[in-house]
Amino acid sequence: MKNLLYIMILWGIFSQTKPACPDPVFAAYPLFCAADNTFFMQQFRSGRTQVGIFDKNSGWYEPVTPLMYSPTNVMLIPDGSGISFIDNGIIKIKLFSHRSAQRIEPTLPIFSPSFVQWYSTDFLCCSAQYANQRGIFFINKAGGVVPVLYDHDAYYGHPQIIDGSLFCIRKHVQTGCNTIVWVPNNVLKSYIDEHGEKYAENMSNFTAIQTIECLSFGTTPVAFLSMSSATSGYIIGYRQNETNKGTLICFVCYHLQKKEDGWTTQKIFDFSLPTIFITSLAESVAPLLPRYAPSGIYYVHYDEVADALIPYCYSFLLQQSQKINLGDNLAKDSGRLTTPMQDGKQLILGGFDKDFDEALLVYRDMEIT
Repeated sequence: MKNLLYIMILWGIFSQTKPACPDPVFAAYPLFCAADNTFFMQQFRSGRTQVGIFDKNSGWYEPVTPLMYSPTNVMLIPDGSGISFIDNGIIKIKLFSHRSAQRIEPTLPIFSPSFVQWYSTDFLCCSAQYANQRGIFFINKAGGVVPVLYDHDAYYGHPQIIDGSLFCIRKHVQTGCNTIVWVPNNVLKSYIDEHGEKYAENMSNFTAIQTIECLSFGTTPVAFLSMSSATSGYIIGYRQNETNKGTLICFVCYHLQKKEDGWTTQKIFDFSLPTIFITSLAESVAPLLPRYAPSGIYYVHYDEVADALIPYCYSFLLQQSQKINLGDNLAKDSGRLTTPMQDGKQLILGGFDKDFDEALLVYRDMEIT
C-alpha cells in the first residue's frame, strides 16, 4: 500500500505555540476524520486529555476542548456542528461555534454512561446505569431520556447505531450468557416517534422495545461490538493470560454476518495486549482496539520479544493478516503505536511511550508485507 509520506511530530507543534509544558504530552492518536481535518486525542503525563484538530493540508493545529475537561468517548455530531464526549461521567456537547461545552442533565437518574452513539442530530444513544443494572437509553440535547432496553435480569451494553437500527450485547445476570440483540430500524423509529416527547423521570411505566436475538456466545466474554452495516459486523472476545512479562489480554476478533438462514459468526484473527499498556492510557483499551476499513481491519498485536506493539492489517480480499512495514527509521522508535486509522489513501498512526515525552501522530507511506 503506497501512500503519501508525511510525518508530524505533535510535540513540535506544541513547542512552537507555547513554552515548555510542565505536564508534557504522553500520547496522541487519531479519533476520526472529517473533510481535511484529523480529530485526535492527546493525553498528558498527568492523565488529562484534550481533543484537537489537525489540518493535514495547511499544517494548522487547534485545540477543540479546553484543558478544564477530560474528554473520552468522543463522537462527531451528525450535522458536523460539534462533538460529544464524556467528561468524568457526564455527557457534554461542544459546538465548534461555542467556547464552552453544554452539560447534559438527564431527566432520569442514570449514571456512568458509556459507548455513546448518535441516532440523529437530536438524539444520542448510550449504555448507562440505572439502579442495579445497565440499560440502553436515548437522550436528547436537553436531557430528555427515552429508555429503550432495560431488564432487572440482564445487562445491556456496547450499543451500535447503524442504518437506523440498534444492535447491542445483552448479558443475562444469572446464566452469564452473552447474546447480540437487534432492534430493526422500523421498530426503533416507531418507538422513538411514540416516546420521543414522553421523557422518563422514573421507570414505573417502562415498556421494553421488541428485540430480535442474532447470536449467542454462551458464557464466552465478548465486548466492543462494531457494526459495519445492518447485516455485517465484528465483536471481540477476550481472556487473560499470565506471562513472564506480566498479564496479557488475549483477544479474538469475530466476524458477524446475516445470511438467508440467519446470523453466522467466524473467528478471523487473534491479538494480544499487555495490561500495563492498557492501564497507561486514559481511554484504556479504546486506542488499541481494531479499526474497520473498507478493505480490511487494522489492529496492533504485542510482540513479547520486541516488547512492542506491531501494526497489522487483516485483508478481506486475502482473508489473512499482514504485518505493516513501518520502515527502519520509524520502527525502531515506535514500540508504543496505537491502532492505525485509514483516511483515503493514507494511514494515520498514533503513539505513546513510557520513556520519552514526545507523542507521535504520523501520516506514513505504508507497505504491507
